[in-house]
Amino acid sequence: MQAIFSENLQIGTRLTVCFVLMSTLAIGLVGVSSYLAAINNDVNTILKNDHAKVEFAEKMRLAMVSQAIAVRNVILLSDTSAIQQEVDNIGEQGDQYEKAEKDLTKLTDSETEQKLVSAIQSYKSAAASLVRSVVNTGSALSNKQANELLMNEVRPMQQKWLAALDALIAHEKAVIEKRAETINGSYKHTRALLFVIGGTVLALGAFVTFLIIRSNVMRKRRVKAVKIAELIAAGDLTTSIEVAGEDDSSIVRAIKTMNDKLLRLVREVREKSARAPTPSPSPSKKSRSATAISPSAPRSRPRAWKKPPPAWKS
Repeated sequence: MQAIFSENLQIGTRLTVCFVLMSTLAIGLVGVSSYLAAINNDVNTILKNDHAKVEFAEKMRLAMVSQAIAVRNVILLSDTSAIQQEVDNIGEQGDQYEKAEKDLTKLTDSETEQKLVSAIQSYKSAAASLVRSVVNTGSALSNKQANELLMNEVRPMQQKWLAALDALIAHEKAVIEKRAETINGSYKHTRALLFVIGGTVLALGAFVTFLIIRSNVMRKRRVKAVKIAELIAAGDLTTSIEVAGEDDSSIVRAIKTMNDKLLRLVREVREKSARAPTPSPSPSKKSRSATAISPSAPRSRPRAWKKPPPAWKS
């Protein structure tokens, strides 16, 4: 069956098979390219957006905590110059917070992020007026009143503000983890697809090599079959024809079978001719044929016949 398949597999069929395999490889490469593009997009998103969001949110949190510490110091201190330093620090931390918040707002693209940023801004606005009241009261050295205002009104608002910032940071880290899982999945799919493509390339190379070797072998067999057929046509039936085990269905096997049958038929005809008896002719026919053929046989004349005399004697 393998020999028949190779013999019947024409060039057009081989080209079609190769074209289909190459098209499959091209489609596989396109799939790999899409997976790589998705991985690259996710990596860029993590590096450019997600990590930046976490960085800006953490800067906002650090500025907010530093500002809260400075507000507390205003209440605890009694030296006017030290209080002024803390007031200046509160302004600096507020500027840093505003810059980080502005950068973060530019990158927010999901609804969840926008809601969290909006909540943070509302808590910040509510706490800002209270912080100014505490700072003004502390600067006037009314520490008891400032402390009550800080503990009863500013501190609860700062806790909500801080919780909103922590929620935003946790959300951004969860997004990064999800994207990382997506990248890992895309990487696994890409690796599997590359293994499939590599295996297909190896199989295609082996198949093409098999076709080339098989075509060479079949060409040699056809040349051998032609030579044997020419010898048989010339009357030489004693030619030794060797057939390999895998040539059971090849033309060489058919020619060998034909040659063996012809040789067997010739032998049978010769044996029958040698065994057949030679027919002997009958005596009468033999004598007549001998008389007719032999030139020395005497010719008999009738007794009453006489030779007439010449005309001049009469």
